[in-house]
Amino acid sequence: LRVVLQHHNIYCFENLSNYRLRARTVAAHHRRFDETAYLYAQRVLARERGMSLKCRMGFDKENAGDVIEFILNIIPVGVIVFNSDLDVLFSNRQADLFSKRHHLPDEITGLCRRAFDAISLSKVEELFPGEIYLQKRFEGCPSNWSFRVHIRDGARPFVAVFIVEEALSNRIDLNRIRGRFRLTRRETDVLRRVLNGLKNTDIADELEISGQTVKDHLSNIYMKLGVENRFTLVSFLSTLAETPAAD
Repeated sequence: LRVVLQHHNIYCFENLSNYRLRARTVAAHHRRFDETAYLYAQRVLARERGMSLKCRMGFDKENAGDVIEFILNIIPVGVIVFNSDLDVLFSNRQADLFSKRHHLPDEITGLCRRAFDAISLSKVEELFPGEIYLQKRFEGCPSNWSFRVHIRDGARPFVAVFIVEEALSNRIDLNRIRGRFRLTRRETDVLRRVLNGLKNTDIADELEISGQTVKDHLSNIYMKLGVENRFTLVSFLSTLAETPAAD
């Protein structure tokens, strides 16, 4: 958990009077996309005396497990942890969704194997002196994918792989689109995933809705935006994204 918290800059905001929790997750180069959520959290906390914007891990044992599970499963980053046999010790929901759509690159498996070899030789710092990054494009997917590998040495070593999608939807102001075309929040959820190249079945799995509900939302989106299909939808929004918003 410490590796996840430190790398992805996760902040928990705890109201000591009623234990309401708010979380902010930022992958380094996605920081700008989380500013709205962060400012909202700041406004909430401004009303709470004695609160500070820092990671607070002082939860009681009964709440800690729920908090950790909640954070790991809502962060927009896939997390996979391997042991020395390259068995998966842990994967969060985003990693599971990634695995349904794509295979983990062979380069990552090779890196993990070499990392454990370095651990056994006590040469991690010598053989892996810097940060370990890999960028990848997958056939049929408009997104770029970044993979970052972290090595944990010690009595029980493991390797953690963080998976970040540099999605097309992150380059389009969907709040602006939602307001202009009067989309519902759920229609916007579907639209975001269409822009990221997901099929209807993938969208249904991610949003935990039926395939027919996805089709219904898409029909409403097409009607409201005046387009006929996915291709014209993506083309229209890509062009619109390049148009400056009116003051």
